[in-house]
Amino acid sequence: MEPLTTGATSSFPSADAAARSNAMRDGSFTQTQFVPIAMVIFAVAFILRAFHLDYLSLWNDEIFSRYYYDLFGPEFLLTTGMTIEPTPPLYYFVLQGWMGLFGHSAIALRSLSVLASLIVLPLVYAIAREVSTRNVALVAAALFAVSPMSIFFAQEARVYTMTAIPASLMLLGIARCLRTGRVADLVLYGAGAVFAMYSHATLTFMVAACNIVVIAYLLLAPSRERRLAPRDWILTNIAVALFAVPLAFSMLSNVSHNAGGLNWIPPLSMRDVIVHLTALVSGMITPPRFPGVELTVLLLLVLGIAIAMSKMPRRTLAVLVAIPLMYFALVVMVSLKQTILLPRVLCWVTVPLCAALAYAVTAPSRARLAARVMLVLTFGAGLYYQLAFADGAKSAYRQVFAQARPGLLQADEVVITPYTSPLPLMYYAPGADHFRKWRDPRVGGIEPVQIPERLGIPAIDVRQVSADIKSGKSVWLVADSPDSKFLPQLLTIAPPPERSYESMCHDLAQGVDQPSSCIVVYGWNVDRQSMK
Repeated sequence: MEPLTTGATSSFPSADAAARSNAMRDGSFTQTQFVPIAMVIFAVAFILRAFHLDYLSLWNDEIFSRYYYDLFGPEFLLTTGMTIEPTPPLYYFVLQGWMGLFGHSAIALRSLSVLASLIVLPLVYAIAREVSTRNVALVAAALFAVSPMSIFFAQEARVYTMTAIPASLMLLGIARCLRTGRVADLVLYGAGAVFAMYSHATLTFMVAACNIVVIAYLLLAPSRERRLAPRDWILTNIAVALFAVPLAFSMLSNVSHNAGGLNWIPPLSMRDVIVHLTALVSGMITPPRFPGVELTVLLLLVLGIAIAMSKMPRRTLAVLVAIPLMYFALVVMVSLKQTILLPRVLCWVTVPLCAALAYAVTAPSRARLAARVMLVLTFGAGLYYQLAFADGAKSAYRQVFAQARPGLLQADEVVITPYTSPLPLMYYAPGADHFRKWRDPRVGGIEPVQIPERLGIPAIDVRQVSADIKSGKSVWLVADSPDSKFLPQLLTIAPPPERSYESMCHDLAQGVDQPSSCIVVYGWNVDRQSMK
C-alpha cells in the first residue's frame, strides 16, 4: 500500500502535500533494499528483547500473572475478579493458553510479551507509513526496536506490552479513516478500541483521547480535507461503548473495592510526572536525576521545535502527537484524585513517540540535526542502563529465597506481611509451609486478602507474631517494600531478628536518592530450628 501517493489523496491541496512530495522522493535505496532493512530491524528487536530474558527474577505482579487463573478459574475471572482485579481478564486467558504450550518458567512467561512486542513492530511501521514516507516508517520501526522502555516491558510477564497492539490498531484505523472515511478503517479503530479496553482499564482514557482529538480535527479541518463523516465516527464509538458496558460496570465496582487495589500508590506530584516521562523516553532503569531528566527534557524540546519547523501535516500531528498528549493529560487529571499514572500505563505511547521522533529526525528542518544528536544520546543512555545496570530493577525473589530457603522449610511459622503476597514464596521456595498472614484492616485487595483466603492461610496479628517469637518458635517473616511502614510495629515489640536476607530496589530509577529494600526475610529462633 502506498497511502501517500494514491488517488484517494490527490484532491488534498495542502495538508498532506509536503508528505506526498517527500514520498515521491523516497530514496531508491530504501525502496530496493526494503526487505533486508526490515529483516535487520526485526532481528535487532528480537535480540534485544530475548537478551537476558530470565536474568532478573520474576517480580510480584509477574508471579501473580502465573497463578491467577489457576487459583481462581475462568468463572471467577469473568465475574467477581473483574470487580477486584484492576487488569481485565483477557491477558490472563491468553497467558494461560501460552503456559499450556510452553510451561511456567520465567522465559516461558515472558516470551509472550516478547512476541507481543514483535507484533507491534510492523504496526509501528504501518502507522508511520500511513501518515508519512517510507523512510520515516523504517526509522520509526528501528526506533521502536531499540526503545529502552519497549524492551523493558517486552521482558515482563504482564499485559502492558500487549496493550500496544490494540492501541496501534486504533491509531492506524484513525490515520486511515481521516484520509479515506472508509467503513473498514472505522471497524479497525472500533475493534482496536474494544480490544484495548478489555486489555487494560487505563486504555479507556485512550478511547476518550481519540474522541476528543478526532472530533476537534473534524471541526477544525477545512471541508475539502474532511473525508470522515462525524456521524460515522459517533456511531462507531456508540458501538464501542455498547461492547464496553460489562467492563464499565466492573470498573465502577472495582473503584468501590478499595480503589481497585491502587491505594498503595502515593499521591501524584509534579516530580512524579517528570520521572514517569523520563521512564517513557529514556527507559525504566535510566536514573532520572542524571542523565534521565536532562536528556528527556532536551529531546522533547527539540522534538517539539522540529515538528513546528517542519510543519508536520495536520493528520500526522493528530495521530502521533495530539492523541498521546491528550491521553497523558487525562491520566494526570484522574491521578489528582486517585493516582493511576505509572510508567507502565504509558507503555503503548512508545508507538506514536517513536513515529514522531522518526519524523523529526527525517523531515527537513533546521532542528533535524539537533533532534538526531539528542535522540542518539537519549536512547543510547537508555540502552546502556537497560543492558548494563538491570540488577535491582525487580525484586530479587530468586536470590533471596534461595539463601533463606533452608530456614523457611524448617520454620514453625512463615509470616507474610500485610501487602506481601504468598505467591512468590510458592514459586521460588516450593515446599515452604506453615504460612501465616499478618492482617491489617487498612490493607485490602486481591493479593493481600483474597489469595491468602483462597490458599487457606490463617490470619495473625502483629502481637501474636511477637508472642510466638518470644515463646521460642522458629518464626520467619517475608516482607515486600510496601510493607516497610509496618515492620517497625513488630521490631519495636519483638527481639531483633537473628537472620536477615534482603535485596535492594533500583529506586534510583524512580528518583529516590538512596535505594531501599525490595524484599526482606527475617528469622527468629534460628538456633532452635537447627536442633530439630
